[in-house]
Amino acid sequence: MIQSSIQPRLTGVRIRAVSAGNGHIIVIKVPASWNPPHRVIFKNANRFWIRNSNGAHEPGIHELRVLFTSTATARDRLKAFRELRIAKIAAGEAVVPLKPDRGRLVLHLLPYQAFSNPSPVDLKLAYQNFNSLAPMRSAGYSPNYTFEGFLNASLGTKASSGYVQLFRNGELESVKAATVGTSNHDGTPSCPADFIENQVIKSAFAYLTAFKVIGISPPFFAAITLIDVRGCVLTSRRLSIFSDVNPLAQSILPLPEIQIDDYWSEEQVASQLRSAFDALWNAAGFPGSQNFDDEGKWQLHP
Repeated sequence: MIQSSIQPRLTGVRIRAVSAGNGHIIVIKVPASWNPPHRVIFKNANRFWIRNSNGAHEPGIHELRVLFTSTATARDRLKAFRELRIAKIAAGEAVVPLKPDRGRLVLHLLPYQAFSNPSPVDLKLAYQNFNSLAPMRSAGYSPNYTFEGFLNASLGTKASSGYVQLFRNGELESVKAATVGTSNHDGTPSCPADFIENQVIKSAFAYLTAFKVIGISPPFFAAITLIDVRGCVLTSRRLSIFSDVNPLAQSILPLPEIQIDDYWSEEQVASQLRSAFDALWNAAGFPGSQNFDDEGKWQLHP
């Protein structure tokens, strides 16, 4: 009923059966919503409800207007945060010095609550779970507290191959440097689509696992961006004819933001992120990602 009778869908609801005498009491915990207002559509009803310290009530026009406006404002802040961070990374102002090799793969995992009702996260819990907050494809990394929050950077003498920055309000930024290589086909610059999809899916799942432990609540927005990739071609072990791949025309590719409603499994993350990967392959002249089968199942398992 919660999933099918409320619009938009509530997230983060927890249900538990508690023993009481000869039976049980069903306890339902409904957290504060980060996507208000909500309406009940059960049995053809069409009524909005909000709650405060005095209980639940139907909002007036003024209250509804405030709720709709605040939701739009939070989304604007989220987009502005992403744009600012991408601009800084593209300008060479990442959190740590990165290897100068071409290409930056950026994954932002942004909790909606960080832009609607921000509150500080427990950085000690982040530190304790630093293995789940590892940089993408990194053999070694060093966790540290910083002014911005929690940082987990790949080890390097002068420059890092990547990092994870968890900001104080729960925004997560993961960057992998040197993602442009050379195609074995004709020596042109290339972006390995297999690597990009694998690392984003596996890392996003690991970060969601850490979010659950730290207490960062859904929904989240996953935003994937490629930087410094103009003129590159996508490569994949599932492609046999590289001449059909169009070089990427943009230097910065901000793929569509994807909403994540819960602490999903790796398979669910892959399925939901497919539309973002499809956009990447569209830029290369393909109708969609070549790493999903005809039934929409993710095919890469490194």
